[in-house]
Amino acid sequence: MKKKLYRYLAEINLALGDTSPKDAISQLEAAISSIEEKVINEMSSNKFEIPKEMQNMDNGFVLYSDGACRGNPGPGSYGCFVQDTLGNIVFEHAEVFEHTTNNRMELLGIISGLKVLGQNLNEKGMSIADINVLAVTDSKYVVDGITKWVDGWKKRGWKKADKKPPENVELWKQLDLLKDKVGIINFAWVKGHSGHPQNEHCDQLANAALDNNGY
Repeated sequence: MKKKLYRYLAEINLALGDTSPKDAISQLEAAISSIEEKVINEMSSNKFEIPKEMQNMDNGFVLYSDGACRGNPGPGSYGCFVQDTLGNIVFEHAEVFEHTTNNRMELLGIISGLKVLGQNLNEKGMSIADINVLAVTDSKYVVDGITKWVDGWKKRGWKKADKKPPENVELWKQLDLLKDKVGIINFAWVKGHSGHPQNEHCDQLANAALDNNGY
């Protein structure tokens, strides 16, 4: 993205040349409009590759999410987006919190992604109960929690083996309820900051949200 912006700036400089200030402003406005169109076209043509197990699956969606926290606890955010199995981005979503933790942001990214997906489907006359979702995160806390720990906590009345409630128990309860509403849902872990395109994109969404809110 940085290289593209520098290229666009070079195009602006070339377009301006040795013109008068008034003409330069008009040419600058035209150059900006042209750049906006190029950026939109490049974004719309840039599809992330869908995981093989989800390709061409009927009513299939992939949810990607990542949390960010500047200080733990501290200001934090999550970024998430959903793709259909043709590679189209259904939506992107990010949210900022003034005081939170990294684990809460990782959980809320998945929770909010599923909620927004459900709302999106309802608007189209579809139900989240009829779809297949693969939720991808770089948080082992989320993946291990929902696939290994939650059942035991529920059997003990939402208590851990030491009889204390799990941290973020209200969020775990939300995720557990949402999970049961989805037709089929699986969770997958990817290593963070390893060049995984969708995970990197979520990280960018989360950090941009923090930057835009002055954190």
